[in-house]
Amino acid sequence: MIYPNSVPAVILAGGNSRQFGDDQNAMAPMAGRVVIDHVIERLQPQCGPMGVNVTFGPLVDHITDNHPDITLLPEPYIWNDRGPQAGVRTALIWAFSLGAPCVLTVACNTPFLPLDLMCRLLGDMEGQDRFAAAVVQDPFWQPLFSLWRTEDDRALHKLWRDDPMLDSMVDLVEYFTAAHTPYPAAKDGEIDPFFNINTEDDLKTAEHWLARSADASDPSPSTPLSKSEGRG
Repeated sequence: MIYPNSVPAVILAGGNSRQFGDDQNAMAPMAGRVVIDHVIERLQPQCGPMGVNVTFGPLVDHITDNHPDITLLPEPYIWNDRGPQAGVRTALIWAFSLGAPCVLTVACNTPFLPLDLMCRLLGDMEGQDRFAAAVVQDPFWQPLFSLWRTEDDRALHKLWRDDPMLDSMVDLVEYFTAAHTPYPAAKDGEIDPFFNINTEDDLKTAEHWLARSADASDPSPSTPLSKSEGRG
């Protein structure tokens, strides 16, 4: 049995965000902090050691100055054309070096991610005896939110060498027949736990949700989805 607090987690922040100029979307200001601070706050209680897959930019300084307990995980330059898959492999190599049985990955611009994410993914991966598990939010994959056994790094390397056309994260989780970890699609007016911030309008929406949650009459975005809600 794998315990959640033994599993490291990596925030994938290796890409650029054209919408926010030179800063990555993870560094967009939100409610007195930056977006990635909200991600860290929700992820840290769920996991063991944390890392951020980031190669350059102001996010490196922000993590160094404000989160010294989080490991910076740059990816090799030769992997830069692999997109988020490069971040997954970087996460796997780091987790393997720690002796961890698996590693969780999440997106850097999702400030409402579920507080039960690790437990749900871990339960489905072990329960279905798979190499990986990934979120499915009806009816679509959310493949950046996934859990990978560390033994899969060599399989990923082989995959890139033998099938370079398999580029997307959806292709990757389907290639490894990842276990499905279902979450319901958010209804109108609900806070979407997988809402990602890519534009200024997205940021305004997220800040509105955050302000609304401060009202005791509204559900808090800190409240995780229950198992019954997630599994229907």
